[in-house]
Amino acid sequence: AQDRDVDGHTVPMAASGPGAGRWASFAAPLGFRVSTLDGPAGQASLVKLLRSVYMKGRDALILEMMVAARRHGVEETIVASIGGPAEQVPFPELVTRVLGSLALYAERRAVELEAAADLVAATGLEPLVARAGAARLRWLADLGVGEIFAVDRPKDAAAVLAAIQRLDGRGLEDRPGGAR
Repeated sequence: AQDRDVDGHTVPMAASGPGAGRWASFAAPLGFRVSTLDGPAGQASLVKLLRSVYMKGRDALILEMMVAARRHGVEETIVASIGGPAEQVPFPELVTRVLGSLALYAERRAVELEAAADLVAATGLEPLVARAGAARLRWLADLGVGEIFAVDRPKDAAAVLAAIQRLDGRGLEDRPGGAR
């Protein structure tokens, strides 16, 4: 038998729109795990794809890191060094911790990630993910979010996101299709 890392029809799914409740009622007795989201049809797809920024981006990051680590001969050390208590926090807590820290230290982290990208490049592997991550951190630093929180550390992720929205000048009205 082949190992599979998918759960087939039992993988959780989300549904939105006017038929979401009916679909969930129909699918549940068949073993589907459907949660319904408030919002128009397509809202569940929007959530899934935005979630993929993290999930698939994380996968690409691990791939890039591990290929470079292998080429530097330190893959076992890298794997053993990641997974301590800091990596064992629930995701909502992680989001708060990361955004709070980035609000203060995005510039320094961009510089460090640029240096890490150079190490990846030294192996002959193009550091696509590392360079993109550094560019995103530089974007945050250039917005000036750190100046807002220089005196008082952000209380939560929502405070950081609100500051980004204020400084970036883009909000819900800028979404494709306008405000909903």
